[in-house]
Amino acid sequence: MTATRATTAKLGPGDDTIMTSTPRKQPDGTYWLDWSYRPMDGSKLRRRRSKGPTIGEARRRARAKLAELKATGASGTWKPSSDMADYIEKVTRPTIEKAGLSPLSVARYDLVLGLLLGDCDSDDHRHRNGLRHHTIASGARFRALEDLLTEIATLHGRETARQARTVVTKYILTRLTRDELITGNPIAGVALDELTGTKKGERTRGGRALTLTEYDAVLEYLLALDPADGVVRRQGRWSLDHLIAKRRNTIDQALYQAATGLRSTEANLTTWDRHIHDDGTTVSVSVTGDIAKGGVPRVALVLDDRVADRLRQRRERAGSMKEFVIGTPTDPTKPWNRDNRNKAARALYLEIAEQTGVEILENERSHVWRTTLHTLYGDAVPTAVLDSQFGNSEKVRAKHYTDPSDLSALSDAARRRRAG
Repeated sequence: MTATRATTAKLGPGDDTIMTSTPRKQPDGTYWLDWSYRPMDGSKLRRRRSKGPTIGEARRRARAKLAELKATGASGTWKPSSDMADYIEKVTRPTIEKAGLSPLSVARYDLVLGLLLGDCDSDDHRHRNGLRHHTIASGARFRALEDLLTEIATLHGRETARQARTVVTKYILTRLTRDELITGNPIAGVALDELTGTKKGERTRGGRALTLTEYDAVLEYLLALDPADGVVRRQGRWSLDHLIAKRRNTIDQALYQAATGLRSTEANLTTWDRHIHDDGTTVSVSVTGDIAKGGVPRVALVLDDRVADRLRQRRERAGSMKEFVIGTPTDPTKPWNRDNRNKAARALYLEIAEQTGVEILENERSHVWRTTLHTLYGDAVPTAVLDSQFGNSEKVRAKHYTDPSDLSALSDAARRRRAG
C-alpha cells in the first residue's frame, strides 16, 4: 500500500495535521496516522506516525506524542523534568552574554543569576528558594517565582529584586517559552510590589553636602584607620585575613569616591591597567564608556594627594595590573558584589558618623561625595568642568572628551584648597 503523506500546506508555527490527515486502515485492522508538526520557532517540519486499533485511538496517541514534542522543546534537548540550574547555565547565561549588553549590565546580571540560583556569599543569611533546587517545570510556577523574588527583596532589597525579575522574564521565562517548555510567563502583568510585598519608597538620600570642616574630618578619620584594628573572627566561614581585606576594601572605597566623586559601580569596575593613570604628580581615572553611567566616557581626577598616595600603595600590593582597584576581598580579579559592598559601606558610614560627629552620614551614603565636591569646588572652577568630573553635564557629554587645560585647573584648585 502506498503511504499517504501528511498534509503540510500552509502549516504555520505551532500548527499540526493530526485532525486533517486521514488515518489509513491496515490489513490487520489497525489504523496508521501520518501527521506533521511545525515547531513554534518555525523550524523544519517534524513528521510522525501514530498507530491505534481505532481511528480515535490513533489520533489520541498522536496528540500525546505532539504534547511530548512540545514539552521537550524545539531543540529536543530539554524537558520539563530537566534541572533548572542546568538550563540557566547552558541557555540563559550564554543568551545574556550574546545580548549586546554593556559590561556593567552583564556583570550585574551575572550576580543576579547567582541569587536566582540561591548562591550568595553573605555570612548572615541563606537562600531557601533558589532555582537550583527546581526542575524547569517546578521552577517556572507562579508560587515558586513569587517566593524566590520575595526572598531576594527581603534579603537584598527591592532594586535587586527588580533586576532579578528582569532577568527571570527576559532571559529565563522567554527562552523557556520559545523552547516550548512552558506556555507563557506566569508572572506577566503582576506588579513587583504585589509579588514581593515591597513598595518603592521615596528617595531619602542625595542632595546634601558635608561642610569643608566635616569633609576634612572624615578623610582624616578614614586615612588614620588600620583595617586590622578591632577585627575579630567570629563563627562563620570567613577567615581573619578575609575580614581584614574586606575592612580595607570598605575604607579605600570610601576614600576613592570621596576624592573623585565616582559612582559606586564606576569605582568598583575600574582596573589598574585600563583606568588608572599616574604621571607622578596627578592620579586620574579614565571612566570608559563601558563602565560610565550613561555610557559617556570622561576623566576624573583624584582631588586629594593623600588618597592618591593610598591608591599608589594599593597598586603596589596588586598581583596584576588587570585586577580591579577595589575587587572582591578574596579575589581582586573579580568585581565586588554590590550587595556585599553596600552592606559593608553602611556599617562604615554609621561608624564614621558616630566617631566624627558628622550626623549626615547616619543617612547619606556614597552619593554624598558628589554633592560635597560640587559644593567645595563650585566657586573655583567652571560648572562645565565639574560636570565633566562627575559625568552629569549634557553639554560636555555631547563632546565626549574633557579639555586637558580644564583638568589642570581643577587639579590646581584642589591643591590650593589643601594648602590653605
